[in-house]
Order: sequence, then C-alpha cells, then structure tokens
Amino acid sequence: MAKKKTTKKTAAKTKSSKKKTAVKKAKKKVSKKKLVKKATIKKVAKKKQAKKAKAKVVKKEKVKSTKKKTTKKATKKKAKKTTAKSRKKLGQKQLPLEMEEWPKDKDLLWNPKRHKYLTGPRPEACVFCAAANYGVDFKSLCLFKSSHAQVVLNKYPYHTGHIMVMPVRHVADLDSLDGQEFFQIMSLLRRSAHIIKKVYKCEGLNIGINLGAAAGAGIPGHLHWHIIPRWTGDTNFFPALAGTRIISESLEDTYKKLLPYFKEETRQLSLPGANDFKQVEFKLED
Repeated sequence: MAKKKTTKKTAAKTKSSKKKTAVKKAKKKVSKKKLVKKATIKKVAKKKQAKKAKAKVVKKEKVKSTKKKTTKKATKKKAKKTTAKSRKKLGQKQLPLEMEEWPKDKDLLWNPKRHKYLTGPRPEACVFCAAANYGVDFKSLCLFKSSHAQVVLNKYPYHTGHIMVMPVRHVADLDSLDGQEFFQIMSLLRRSAHIIKKVYKCEGLNIGINLGAAAGAGIPGHLHWHIIPRWTGDTNFFPALAGTRIISESLEDTYKKLLPYFKEETRQLSLPGANDFKQVEFKLED
C-alpha cells in the first residue's frame, strides 16, 4: 500500500512539472511573438519617417526652383520694361517680342565693309601689281617683296591675320610660272605659314588657291594663295572662304604685328630683289 501511494505522488509531481514546463514554453512563444511584432512596427515607423523626410527635401527643392524661375521671369520683365521705357523716351518704336530676342538665338557675325567690295565697282588696274610697284608699306598692305614673290595683307579678311602669297608678275595660271617663281612662292608660302602660327598661335591653317572666277577668285588675273589662321570651334572650312566673319583686330594692328617678322624673313630667305623696287603713286581702293 505504501508503495502504491508513493508511485501516485511521483506521477502527480511529474504531471504538474510537465504542465509547468508547457506553460512556460507557451509564455516564451507569446513573448517572442510580441518582440517580433514590436520590431516590425519600429521598422515600419522608421521607413515612414525616412519617406516623410525625403518628401520634405523634394518639396523644398521644388520651392527653390520655382522661386528661381519666378525671379528670372521677373528680372526679364523688368529689363523689357526698362528697354521699352528708354525707347519711349527716345521716341523709338517698340519691336515685337520675337524680334527683340532674334539676334541672340544665332551667332551672327557682321562684316559690312566686305559688301562694298562685292557690290562696288572693280578697279581696272590690278591691285596686286600696284602693291608690288609701291612696295612694302601699309598703304599697299604689302608685307614682303622679293624679285619674284610677295606677301600682301587681305583688305577684306575672313579671319584676323588673313594674308596672301603671290607672284610679283601678273600671272593667271600655274603653268605660266617659271621654275624660279614657283620655288620662291612655295618657300615664301611655307615661311609665311610659320610666321602666322608663331604670331597668332593658331591651332590650324587654311592654305589654298582659287583658280579662276568660277572657283571664287576675287582677282582671277593674278595668282594668289590664301593663308587663314584657324582655331578649334570657330567654324568649318567652307564658310571661311564663302561667308563673312567678324574681325577682332584692325588691319593696321595686323600689319604692325606681322611686319617685323617679314623684315627678318628678308634677311633669312636670302631672296634677291627684296628692296630693289621703284615706288609709284598708289592708293588702295575703298
């Protein structure tokens, strides 16, 4: 009997301990779930806060950009109003808005003096021959003269530093040049290109000749090679020879800048007849 009682007690104890452990396990599971829920709630809250902060920053940036745009518009309007007022004071008519902004939308380069040359009467005498007869002087735009070749500054340049190398003799065809003339012209062409590069520090050169009026020669009766300094981004080759360009330097300044180098060339080239020319009255045509 005593044994049976002890076994019943131990069984009851084991049951109670099992129940307790099960209850503890259940409580632990519940606490874990609660912790997981809290962590997820915190993460969601953080994400929401980050989104709100981003939205605020975006709103501020938008407000700033709109403010800048409005200020730009206001300044433009003020400028237009002031120009309109000044025009009214001067008694000028107000242009339409499209016309006011028109010159700014394209890079327009003006050289109105060239129009005189293109449309005006051409002189009967050859300007290059007259320059050769007059000799080295700003009046003739002649920078250098030897017995067979000369360098003349272009009166209507396509770019600053535009010069021409030519024979002294009035010749229209390459076949008409003799060996000495051709040699002097080519050596002078090479040295002239070197001088232009040295003086203007250009990145490239256009060196070419137009044979005949159909090819674009302004004075087809007298051969002349063009040397035009070029810089990256100024324009391509064809507008340089066909269009007009704004010149940032006067002819007198260009002549003064180049003349000392061509005076040195007179000694270095050792070409005969650099100074044995007779001066005649000469006036450059307008």
